[in-house]
Amino acid sequence: LTVLHQLADEVSGSALTLLAPRTVERFTREGRPGDYTAGYKAYGRFGGMMATSIQKTRENGELEVRFLDAGSNPPYGAVIHYWLQTAPEGAVTVTFKDADGNEVRSFTSSGSGQRPTAKAGMNRFVWNLRRPSAASVAGSLSSPLGGLTPDALFGPVVVPGTYTVELTADGQSQSQTFEVVADSRISASQEDLQVQHDLLIEIRDQVSKVHQSVERLRTLRDQVGSWAARVDDDGVKQQASEIRETLDTIELELIQPQAGDPRVFPSGVNEKLASLTGMIANADSRPAAQYFEVFAKLREESDAQVAALQSVVDNQIAAFNKAVLAAGVQPVG
Repeated sequence: LTVLHQLADEVSGSALTLLAPRTVERFTREGRPGDYTAGYKAYGRFGGMMATSIQKTRENGELEVRFLDAGSNPPYGAVIHYWLQTAPEGAVTVTFKDADGNEVRSFTSSGSGQRPTAKAGMNRFVWNLRRPSAASVAGSLSSPLGGLTPDALFGPVVVPGTYTVELTADGQSQSQTFEVVADSRISASQEDLQVQHDLLIEIRDQVSKVHQSVERLRTLRDQVGSWAARVDDDGVKQQASEIRETLDTIELELIQPQAGDPRVFPSGVNEKLASLTGMIANADSRPAAQYFEVFAKLREESDAQVAALQSVVDNQIAAFNKAVLAAGVQPVG
């Protein structure tokens, strides 16, 4: 009834009203509900127990999970309630900031994925306390994420502290603060959770770096192949073949494009990096020293391949561009 009490006290004909969120307890959730496939049952595992669910995407992009053989918990995270006197003409934006005023996450009703609703009356938005996810990459035969499940790319959960939510619609804004507190059952200190969070951020950013490099590599390879097909010059075609061969070699180090199962094909460095995320985030504790060592090794390996890609651009592709120009190929036709 807290929301109703606030409405009675605070709504007085204003165009928008942002209600004060409750304190949020931050805790590690065991298991996952299974992967979403429209029209089919999903099978998940929670602490050794199986659960079957029907999942669908709500109008605002949230994933609704309806369990067939298990109970449902209240929404996890910061539950934001806001009142709009009328449906706004422009987009509604919900932004979360940390105690220093730095933006943590922002959602807009005109965006994709999860987004706040913009209807007249009461609206609700649930933030799962996570920072933005790592960049994804397309092109795998077995999965749109190159063998990775979507949750392997999730950003980390924020550390305990004071946060601000800001609601903006049609040039008007309101803000409220709320607390995120640690699970009362854990012994990890604030410093422990901060170290864990910071390492997860580094891993997320490195995964994004690898995936962005893969996208760049594939674009370059397609362009080289397209131009080589239009040039009637054996030398240019040979250059293109060598470039594609080099790019193929780099790609296989960065990502496994043929399968997401390491029992069939070896994993790329992207999957090795992303697998650390679930291991480190599995408990609210300071990561063991070995995680830092493994991450340092994988970062060095992936950076070497990113540098190799840049070397191809600076040398082989630069020479290829000159050869194409010399062949006098028209841009169109």
